[in-house]
Amino acid sequence: MRAAFLTGPEQLEVRSTVAPPLASGQVRLTVAACGVCGSNLHAWRHPELAISKDSEPEPGAAGHEIAATVDEVAADVSSWRPGDRVVVEPNLTGACGRCEACGSGRYWFCRERSGIASWGFSEGMVVPAGCLFRIPDGVPDEAATLVEPLACAVHAVRQSNSALRRGGRIDGVGVVVLGAGVGGLMAAVAARHHGAGPVAVVARYEHQAAAAERVGANLVVDANDDQLIAKLRELRAELVMEAVGGAADTLSTALRVVAPAGEIAVLGLFDEPQVFDARRAVFRETRMFFPVTYGEMAGIHDFDVALEILETRVDVLEPLASHRFGLDDIGVAFSTAADKKTGALRVIVTP
Repeated sequence: MRAAFLTGPEQLEVRSTVAPPLASGQVRLTVAACGVCGSNLHAWRHPELAISKDSEPEPGAAGHEIAATVDEVAADVSSWRPGDRVVVEPNLTGACGRCEACGSGRYWFCRERSGIASWGFSEGMVVPAGCLFRIPDGVPDEAATLVEPLACAVHAVRQSNSALRRGGRIDGVGVVVLGAGVGGLMAAVAARHHGAGPVAVVARYEHQAAAAERVGANLVVDANDDQLIAKLRELRAELVMEAVGGAADTLSTALRVVAPAGEIAVLGLFDEPQVFDARRAVFRETRMFFPVTYGEMAGIHDFDVALEILETRVDVLEPLASHRFGLDDIGVAFSTAADKKTGALRVIVTP
């Protein structure tokens, strides 16, 4: 099979590689579509975060927003059949299932994690049967790639103090989302699904602002607006969701607009250590947390919630896909996703 390899800064190569044999408990997949995530772009710019001097580049370039079709199942797998359409929960691909972290549904923290042979920027994958979730009928493969970033946003909302104090809902809670890329848009969708209102989104580009309105933001504010802070403070947002990262000064903005005794959820990945006004945070009794991924709470996986949202709002979320590229053009796909001036919103690779 063919797979993309990250070989250096902003360098991707498509190579032929040997597909691994199917072992007990495993399923062979044909990848239908894989989204280009912001974390992929971080590794693309800084490959030292993804590969080391002593290791080979990772096959599949770690694409993890995956929709696929089951191609073959091991003899002891009865939960899936060839032809089933599925999404892959990345943390469960290598979780041991036995440790304390796995037992509490926090698979990201598994200390016995194992690897898989290739990831989503490839023609196929072999994964454990237990890491798969069924794509609902009526949800196209490209739209299904949104389940992973949506699950991240769902996790952030469900883990927020606002939700924990209200039995899992955030009814009537004012929310500000900083950033209108896919992560920010999914944060707005997850907040609205859990009852938030009003929800304000800060967008830098016109196409992002339009998308924020389509997914249900009550207010969209231009990131360059001179009155940005004043407009956001009027909302007295109990929850601010940072979804930019990189080199942005968004932590400072979040601290200035969050309501007293409110909280900030940091979803963005920053390029460098950040400096923020701890004195302001202390006097406003601000909570900050950093929800990195997804898992289970009260026996319900964030993927299940994300799939429910996607199924009911597919007409709104499916059009977010702005660009599509084949595997051979994966370098162009990454360049396009990295340059928002191209109008890129959701870039999909279809092997």
